[in-house]
Order: sequence, then structure tokens, then C-alpha cells
Amino acid sequence: MRRLVTAWTLGVLGLLAGGALAGFLPYGWCPDAGLLLVVIVALRAPGVSGCLAAWGIGWVTDLLSGAPLGQYASLRLLAWATTRLADHQLNLRRPVLQVGFVALLTCADAFALAGLARLVGQPAAFGLPLVGILLPHALANAATLLVVDRAVAWSLARLGDREGTRPALRLPAGPALP
Repeated sequence: MRRLVTAWTLGVLGLLAGGALAGFLPYGWCPDAGLLLVVIVALRAPGVSGCLAAWGIGWVTDLLSGAPLGQYASLRLLAWATTRLADHQLNLRRPVLQVGFVALLTCADAFALAGLARLVGQPAAFGLPLVGILLPHALANAATLLVVDRAVAWSLARLGDREGTRPALRLPAGPALP
């Protein structure tokens, strides 16, 4: 439960900080704090609490951005599931793999967002306009991932989160079979 509340709180703070930072950075160079936190939550809190935190981060993004409700929530759930699947297949514990994965996930997220916008009748950029914004955005997300990961790890350790460090239930082996 502590992981869920911490991840959701960090998600809200990250979204607010990203919104404040967007006014000072060129368009496309502001990292997507919500997407980064969803990836980190998927790696650090893989259970139901991680899934709920990813959904909550997406829902807050919907509320803050003025997007149709559920658009970012569904994309963040998809990003969480994709990260969990990629972690099982590629073991995303190494920073080099995480950075490359986040860059690819940023591209996939942008195309999915543009596709959903077209699906509901909103104007969406495809082609060169999207690529011109997407490349700096993917680089910004990849460059910021490790800093955000360290901040999340520090905050979880600072709050004394021991969910991931609980010892397993030990059952006695009993007598040997004849």
C-alpha cells in the first residue's frame, strides 16, 4: 500500500513539475514524468499496486491535460503492461537496456496517442511533424530516466518501504522420503 501511495504521489508531483518545466524548455524537450514513473513503477512495484499506480498516474494526466478522460490512463496501463512484459523477456534491470527501452516506448506512446486522437476525431500530427517533436522528446525521456529512477529508489528507501524486502515464508522440509 505504501508503494502505491508513494508512486501516485511522486506521479502527481512529477506531472506538476513537468508542467512547470514545459514553459521554460523548447517544445518536445520536456521529459514525460508520467511515462517515466510508470516504467519505474512497473520495474519496482510489479503487482496490483503498480498497476493501480500506473492507472492513477494516467488518470491524473488526463485531468491535468484536458484530454478525454481515460485516454492517458489507458496508455499508461498499456505502458505498464509493456514494461512488465519486456522486463520478463529482456531483464530490464541494466541501465543501458532501460534507457533504450524508454526511448522506444516514448515513440510507441506518441504514435498511440496520435492514433487515439484521430480515432476520437481530434487533429493529430503524423509523419514529419511528429518525428520532429518525437526525437527530442525520446532523448529527453531517456536522459532523465536514471535520475528519476534514483529519486524513486531514494524516496521508497526513505519511507521505509519493506514490501520488496520481506523474507519469504519458510516451511520446514520434514523428513526425507524413503
